[in-house]
Amino acid sequence: MADTRDDKFQTLMRDAEQAIASKQYDTAYNLLMRAHGAGHAKKSDHLRAHRALIRLGIERRNPLQVVSQSGLLVLAWIFERD
Repeated sequence: MADTRDDKFQTLMRDAEQAIASKQYDTAYNLLMRAHGAGHAKKSDHLRAHRALIRLGIERRNPLQVVSQSGLLVLAWIFERD
């Protein structure tokens, strides 16, 4: 049975959370970027991916990632339709 886009998104987010918890930040970033792509179809998923990328930026102490993802989160929230 083929996974739906929503199933794929949920799996990628779960795997990313596990990678963050084990401090595998590069793996988490790659998973979150894939989840971001899968989440574009649904505004709430898209915003959730950006929030997770912000959280990862905080974990990594990467202010550029935090600021850029925060800006993208706001823009997606304002301009994207559900």
